[in-house]
Order: sequence, then C-alpha cells, then structure tokens
Amino acid sequence: MTSATPKYEILVVDDSPVHRKLIEHILSDHHDYSLSFACSGSEALRMYHEKAISIVITDWVMPDFSGLELCEHIRADKSSAYTYLILMTSNTEKDGVVKGLEAGADDYLVKPFDSGEMLARIGVGRRIIDLHRQIGAEKRSTRRSSEDGFPHRPSEPSRA
Repeated sequence: MTSATPKYEILVVDDSPVHRKLIEHILSDHHDYSLSFACSGSEALRMYHEKAISIVITDWVMPDFSGLELCEHIRADKSSAYTYLILMTSNTEKDGVVKGLEAGADDYLVKPFDSGEMLARIGVGRRIIDLHRQIGAEKRSTRRSSEDGFPHRPSEPSRA
C-alpha cells in the first residue's frame, strides 16, 4: 500500500444531503479516510460490493430499505472483509439500540451527534478493522508456510 492510498474506505449512507455534508465536513481533514456517499440502502449496497469498504455509517430510516436491513445484508456477505457498521438514528429508546445491534451494527450514534463522539466511534472501528486485517495477514502467512512445506506450529515447551 502506498502512502497515497487511503487506509480506510468509509461509506456514509443518509438520504439527507445536510447530514451527508455535515459528516463530510467532520471527516474531510482525515487524510487516511476515503469517503463515499449514498442516498439510499440500495445505492449503498451496490457501492459496498464495488469497493473495499472498511466502515459504513448509515442512517436508520431511508426511502428504500432501512439501515437495519443494510446491516443485515452486509453481515450476510461472508465473502468480503469485515466491515465496521455504525447506525445513526434519533431513536434513543433502548429497544432501538438492541434492534440495531442485533441487526449487525457494531456501534450506535444518536442524532444530533457530536463530531468528537463520531470521530471517537470511528476510531474504535479503525482498531477493530486493524485487528481483523492483522488476523487475516497472519492466516495468509500461516497458509503460505504450510504450502511451502513448513507447517506453522506453536512452539513446544522445553522438556527438562
């Protein structure tokens, strides 16, 4: 990966142009993010399949299908790398939070949101994505070692 390549592809999904612009403004100074925007769940799903999306920030209520359904679609896709999902809503009821997490969201952001809180939650997502990338790299390395005839074995305890 070159230094010009963004490290995290973030997809923002919201049917409100005001909210999309607000999030763009909050994240625009972070050069390790590449931002994409979708106005609907179906557009977001298409973009998700076209790009290597690291983090999705999605509104709950959208015109074609909900953020909950988008989370379920993304979690059902086992062929892609792990994507961290943040669900945005004005719903502060505990059962709403539970429904969002059960649908596959990793985190929950209540509108109107604070920019510092959003950046902190994205930071959590980055750490989770980095861990998934590290685990994937270690699995590939182990697989290559096994294919080369050098099976990876945990070190054995010394025998006295």
